Amino acid sequence: STARWAKGTPMEKGVRSPLVVSLPAGAGAGRKLDALIDLVDVHATVLDYAGASLPAESRGRSLRALLEGRAFEPRARLCGAVYARYDVDLPFALYARDERWKYVLYLRDVTSKELTPGAMLAPPFHARAGTERLYDLTEDPLEKRSLAGNEEQAERTRSLRESALAWWRESGGAALD
Repeated sequence: STARWAKGTPMEKGVRSPLVVSLPAGAGAGRKLDALIDLVDVHATVLDYAGASLPAESRGRSLRALLEGRAFEPRARLCGAVYARYDVDLPFALYARDERWKYVLYLRDVTSKELTPGAMLAPPFHARAGTERLYDLTEDPLEKRSLAGNEEQAERTRSLRESALAWWRESGGAALD
């Protein structure tokens, strides 16, 4: 089971991080917002509040409207890459997720030894290149049961795979074998 794995893996505990924001005069204090946010959105938000222009090539989106309680169109999907501890040339996995579903594609074989120092404290981890995983985060928040081989989820798996691969190409990722 991968349910106890965290940082250094494509599991939710490894890729999800809280974002704490403090606005002037305590505006919006204590509110919890649940939206798909990318780290590049933080950069875009800081530039927006500073009155600076966002570079044309930036993929970030300002969160200012969301933070100020105005109309905000959240990201439909969030994609990312996960790298092994000592090999940062290419990621070992790509992922794509939306509000409910998470897809993971392992690009190469990976074991516990290649992950974070906490690997000695967690159960053995192993994934083979080409393995796909699909999790329903509403029904299975600990990501214990992959639905990637389920025929009923074939279209969802395909769509999320294409999102992850398109994100990789568009963000300047190297060619994948």
